[in-house]
Amino acid sequence: SLNRLLFLDMRCGLADNLLMFGDKMSMAASVEARVPFLDLELVRTVEAIPGRLKLEGGRPKALMKDVVRSWLPESVLDKKKLGFEIPEAKWFQTSLSPFVRESLLSSDGHLASILDRQAVSKLLDDHAAGRQNLWRQIFALLSIEMVYRQFLRGTKP
Repeated sequence: SLNRLLFLDMRCGLADNLLMFGDKMSMAASVEARVPFLDLELVRTVEAIPGRLKLEGGRPKALMKDVVRSWLPESVLDKKKLGFEIPEAKWFQTSLSPFVRESLLSSDGHLASILDRQAVSKLLDDHAAGRQNLWRQIFALLSIEMVYRQFLRGTKP
């Protein structure tokens, strides 16, 4: 049921992931973050509400929106959710590009000894020039190289 899934999500995903990361990010910026929707009494009240009322008409957060409708304008209630994108692709084209090139193409690198350097260089060039978005492949290669250096070779990346 929906309530069981929400319970698992709150107990597993929320505590171990979102709250921990949110706390670390806010502390790093010297900001004290609060999570008012996790008030114990509010959580227990919402957990007791039948799941069918929480997704009425297939609308996410339908019940919450109906409760606050008299206080908030429709433009707020119906606003499309916007995600926060991290510009990894751009970073690998700009500020991280020299570090990535040195790490993946240097003669003392682990991957440089087992992969075709020209192929890796072409991959980096294609990404840098915007011909292809290859940030995931670059990130995978860089991660392998950094893990090797840190844990297998014992040097700091």
